[in-house]
Amino acid sequence: MRPLNPDFHATLRKRLRENVRAISYLSDLGLDAETIDYFGLGLSAPYTNRKHDREQADALVYPLRDLSGDFVGKYGYYNIPDVTKNPAGQSAWIAGEPRTYYDGAVNGRRSIFVCGEPKDLWRNWQALRHTPLADELLLISSTTAGAFPRAWLDPAFWAKWEIVYLGHGGGETNEQAAANLAEVVGREARRVMVPEWFAGGWTEFWRSGAGTEELARLLEEAPIASLRVQPDEDRPLGYGRFPYQPLNINGAYHNSFLYYTAQVLRREVDLHRNEKGEEVVADVERLETVVIRSDRTVHTARHVPAPKGTRERDRILRLSDGTLIDREPQPNKYGTWSWPSIGSYLEGAAKTRPLAEILRDIMSYLRASIWLPFEEDYAILTLVVPVTYVQRIFNSVPLIFLNGPPASGKSETGRAMARVCANACVCGQSSAASIARFIDESKGFVVLDDLEVIGEKSGEFGELAQALKLSYNKTTAVKLWTDIRTMRTQTLDFYGVKMINNTRGADGILGSRMLRIQTRRIPEALKDEFAGLVKSADHQLAGLRDELHTWAFENVAAVDEQYRLLSAKGADRADEIMAPLRVMASISGDAQLKAQLERALGRQQQATVDLSNPVEVMKKAFHRLVVQGYDTISITHLVLEIRDLISNDCGKSFTADMAEWACPETVGRMLRREDFIDFSPERTKRIRVRGANLRFYPVSPSYIEQVNGALAADGGEGGVTVKRPQEFCQDCESCQYRTLDCEIMARSLAGRHAVSR
Repeated sequence: MRPLNPDFHATLRKRLRENVRAISYLSDLGLDAETIDYFGLGLSAPYTNRKHDREQADALVYPLRDLSGDFVGKYGYYNIPDVTKNPAGQSAWIAGEPRTYYDGAVNGRRSIFVCGEPKDLWRNWQALRHTPLADELLLISSTTAGAFPRAWLDPAFWAKWEIVYLGHGGGETNEQAAANLAEVVGREARRVMVPEWFAGGWTEFWRSGAGTEELARLLEEAPIASLRVQPDEDRPLGYGRFPYQPLNINGAYHNSFLYYTAQVLRREVDLHRNEKGEEVVADVERLETVVIRSDRTVHTARHVPAPKGTRERDRILRLSDGTLIDREPQPNKYGTWSWPSIGSYLEGAAKTRPLAEILRDIMSYLRASIWLPFEEDYAILTLVVPVTYVQRIFNSVPLIFLNGPPASGKSETGRAMARVCANACVCGQSSAASIARFIDESKGFVVLDDLEVIGEKSGEFGELAQALKLSYNKTTAVKLWTDIRTMRTQTLDFYGVKMINNTRGADGILGSRMLRIQTRRIPEALKDEFAGLVKSADHQLAGLRDELHTWAFENVAAVDEQYRLLSAKGADRADEIMAPLRVMASISGDAQLKAQLERALGRQQQATVDLSNPVEVMKKAFHRLVVQGYDTISITHLVLEIRDLISNDCGKSFTADMAEWACPETVGRMLRREDFIDFSPERTKRIRVRGANLRFYPVSPSYIEQVNGALAADGGEGGVTVKRPQEFCQDCESCQYRTLDCEIMARSLAGRHAVSR
């Protein structure tokens, strides 16, 4: 840099002394006359910028210093509001590239303190002058805030000092500048931060009366400077490091939009030269995967520009709407949204019915396809269907557990649901790795058919069972999966509604994430009626799926809003998994469907029974009968109640192994050991019930009194004398025990067949 012109510099300093408003500006910065004189501050002389054809004048100027502390003929500039005329920069500027600004001679000072800009340097020097710290700390700054002189990029520049302090003030810009500098110094640096209550930075720090002892404490406690990762990658402005949180865009919900991948054929013109060197124009075609967003826009993926030498694996992939993604969008091989329907949606020509009408069609289809022993369970399955189309909006979704004896319709129920749910796939007997891959790829409804292994505590499917336990929740569903055959490790997303069926039941942990649907063999008396129901044709089901996809994309905001209203913070797991069903019921506005759903969900939350303790199960069933109003009970009635209790609990069905004790002989022996009923012959009476001559026993008065007392304490009323003993046996078609191998029903049906013959 050229030497300083003393006469010219003296003119600039004189112009500053004579400008009252400029001096007042420096005074507001806390600078005194000694500081102004020491740094040679002045006001720029009038100058006509030929490029812009305008006069510039009265900017605050300061000469730079060399390493020996002498002024040189290079100036930096500041804009003084209401003083500077036509400033070349909004705040500060310098001709050429950024330079290092020193507070004086380097001398033998052992530590270096980097200020955010020259104004901070002046104020800090003023506070430290004539103190021991002034002999220890060399103050420097860049002439351009946020930009570094070229010399600073060389670690050798910083190697001359024992300690490097980064003393940039507070605020986002200064924090980022300090973090960027920490990256290039090539050694450990310490971050000296102005305490946050000094909102004005170093000027406010000194103005508040803080002394050099306070700064000395800040220097001593200064933490090691660290590279900074910005908290929010989606900010539209700014440079630096940001969290890498890419999205798997396939079937995603992001920034209030649903996304759906689809494959299209792309035809283009290709220009190339043949063997003769002649230019040839040809039509070329290729497949392309596009992403449909729920605002009727279509997007593709691309790698964004990267610095030269960037490894391919370090390239960043973004959707054309700016969304950061972790992989190329892939067409869903299980996709259920047809392109004609997608096209109609994109053109705004698609028409959908109200959700209540769609749900009525779904329920009619399910009633004609499968028979369920509990009427209200149709409501659960009906509402599960639309949930699968928008499941990514929810934080948690239910897992559906089908449980029943062999040949009771479990597999058919799964297949029936798969025909109307979104992106559905049915996994039969397959390897754990294949099932895991199916779940990850479909991003929809998955049926795990005949998966007996979920009832086991160990085995080769243990990892899958663990993944299923966490798959109901979006935050816990992503799992690092290792294929034990290939030892290949990959990240898989298990999130989504699933239907699992087996005959053994599920363990308690997995069971707590499930809604249980019981299956039973259809009673003979109902088979003809069921067979006469009209089944939906395949093309009708395809149309229903398209309509549901379109409805989902058109109602994203409504689903999200209703979910926020119904999903209270702090809700337990049961409420979490039930919330999506309640959202759909609420949006439908169908009061009858909502009532059916609540009855079904209420039955899901019944207390469990310990099947390892048959006596306790018997006691609980007996108690339920007394509460219902029976003061005289048949062993046959009690056995049916036990079976019903078992069937409604934990998805466990009445199977052959339970029949060993859930039978009249065994239950009768257990009951005789308890003081619940009077077995004396004179109190016993026989009543014929649909051809069966049953023996009935009176309940002990003391037991009835005990039950009445408990009910009264809970605000209820005792009703143990209101029902006739044989009242439990209704028409077989409507009886709650009709699916529980009822001996009375079997005898009644046998009698009917004999009469018909």
